[in-house]
Amino acid sequence: MRVWGLSMLRWLKVTVVALVLVVPAAVAGLAIGGGALVGFGVFFFTLIVTIVGVGYLGFRWGRRNRVPIRTFAESRGWTYIGEGADIPLPARGFPFSAKGIHSTWGLIEGEQGGTAFAILSHSVSTRKSGNYPLVFSVAAAHVPADLPVTVARPQQGWEAFAAAVGAEDIDTESADFNEKWRVWSVDKRAAHAILHPRVMERLLEDDAGRFAIAWDSNAVMYIMKGTWNVKDIDGILDLLVDLAVHVPAYLVRERPEGVFK
Repeated sequence: MRVWGLSMLRWLKVTVVALVLVVPAAVAGLAIGGGALVGFGVFFFTLIVTIVGVGYLGFRWGRRNRVPIRTFAESRGWTYIGEGADIPLPARGFPFSAKGIHSTWGLIEGEQGGTAFAILSHSVSTRKSGNYPLVFSVAAAHVPADLPVTVARPQQGWEAFAAAVGAEDIDTESADFNEKWRVWSVDKRAAHAILHPRVMERLLEDDAGRFAIAWDSNAVMYIMKGTWNVKDIDGILDLLVDLAVHVPAYLVRERPEGVFK
């Protein structure tokens, strides 16, 4: 849940800060005014000012977070759909498959290098996260295929993904690739076909090794925790288009069933 541009976790932090500011003010009011009434007045006034101030800052933060990516999208002729959007991907892997409360916003659809793509922000609140939203930024390039869930991630984290979807840990024939990346897939044969030498070579380049790459259903996706920096989007889309055009021919359907549907 987001209020005035802030997640509930941010509001919890704001509440703690407000209490730190308000309580000393009330104590000071009691000391100066010599009475509970004055102290309560100072407390109440400071609390109201804090809430209004934080609300305004949250509103400004929310606008700053949304407007640039919308302007960025429209400047390139892409379609900005915004908040309250349905997930346009039939993805079966994490974070979309996690059990919890899901929310999608900042959805953009467009085309890059002749390949359709979608960009979105997605949050999921789970029991494991203490019901606080975990925010992910996702970019996806369309592939006319039905790809088994396969995820490559730099060598740390995401072991929970394998358990969640019944995926198998996979080693490739490239020692350099295995040293930098860890791969899980529900289909070992397809994963080896997807990760052919040209794809592994591309993923070993400097711009590719920061976050997870997922081949899932009819998309190649870039998934990272946190929110977008618009300066990174062009490079990410270039990477995804490179990976999309190298999906093995035998996995590509002769008659695509539409984009992200």
